[in-house]
Amino acid sequence: MSLPGPDRLVAGPQVGRGHRGRRRLARALLVGASSALVLLVVSLATAPGWRPPAELPPLDVAPHPAVEPVDRHLPYAAVDRSSTTTANGARARVVRPRGAEGTIPGIVLVAGSGATTREDLADEAEALARGGLAVLTYDKRRGSSVLRPGYAGLADDALAALDVVARQPGVDPERVGLLGYSEGGWVVPLAAQRAPGRVAFTVLLSAPVVSPLDQASWTLDRRLAAAPLRVRAAVGSGLAMGRPLLGHLGIDVRPALAAMPQPTYAVWGADDPTVPVRVAVGRFREATGERGRVEVVGGAGHRVPVASGWAERVSDWVRRGYPPDAVVRGAQPVATEGLPTLPGVGFRTDPRPQLAVAGLAALVAGLWPLRQPAPRTVRTSRRG
Repeated sequence: MSLPGPDRLVAGPQVGRGHRGRRRLARALLVGASSALVLLVVSLATAPGWRPPAELPPLDVAPHPAVEPVDRHLPYAAVDRSSTTTANGARARVVRPRGAEGTIPGIVLVAGSGATTREDLADEAEALARGGLAVLTYDKRRGSSVLRPGYAGLADDALAALDVVARQPGVDPERVGLLGYSEGGWVVPLAAQRAPGRVAFTVLLSAPVVSPLDQASWTLDRRLAAAPLRVRAAVGSGLAMGRPLLGHLGIDVRPALAAMPQPTYAVWGADDPTVPVRVAVGRFREATGERGRVEVVGGAGHRVPVASGWAERVSDWVRRGYPPDAVVRGAQPVATEGLPTLPGVGFRTDPRPQLAVAGLAALVAGLWPLRQPAPRTVRTSRRG
């Protein structure tokens, strides 16, 4: 017969080191993310300085003079195309008027943002070539993006392309210029200021003239025009947070526009939804004075169609030696409001110290000791 033996205590399951490490990591991530979210919400709701845009007076717009061609009648009916490369190794294409006699001016088209190629401005190149210019388009360098545009490098690429078109047979090297479309409107003034002896004239097509940050805030604020002011202010404050992280968001092209000596023809679409045309025209005229010529195309958006006749008028202006005209011609911009005022740089609009605070909270949470669960015991009897 077996007799009951002494009781035996058996410990229950305990938390292992690996399990404790995963719990600490999860807690640190939760605390860090929660802290960052709270700081972000508080900052967006309380950042001071945002003000809605004010309405600007309309432009004094004049019609095009009768002496300029306005009926899309281009001097040349056909063009010739040839492939080449720039000094920086980019693939390029030259489009020139077929049957042109003597020497003709040349122009390089600098495209907008994104991974653009020589195909992106093909319609504009053909229209300008039919207007009597030798036109070069080229592939944009790789590695350039909205977050890292590298405007100085893009300006170097534009000048390298300019040298190619200047060496084309039948092109007058003293009459070669640059056209900047959209983002190219930030690039071309930098290139023209850097090489005034090589760039004879410039053309800006749908150029923002304002900074990338101002352009983004204007575009979003227009879309949120019906929202409460508190929502619009929070969005503006959120955009301002990108300023300390992305330096190019605050680029101001006006000093380059004012410093470059070249005559400039600027074209905008009156209905452009992404460029504050009323503001851009005012800033352009202040920077260029009598060197600047302005056209606002009625019924056109950001990509101004060549059927509107702007390419014909630009090529005619180039062929006639860039005559000055301080009058704004064409149509009135649809949007006449100015830029919203964004909050200044501070703790509530700088994500770096906020991320540091959230990271510190996560570190403390990860190092804080975990409460160990009390071991469970099971009393058993051992029988002989």
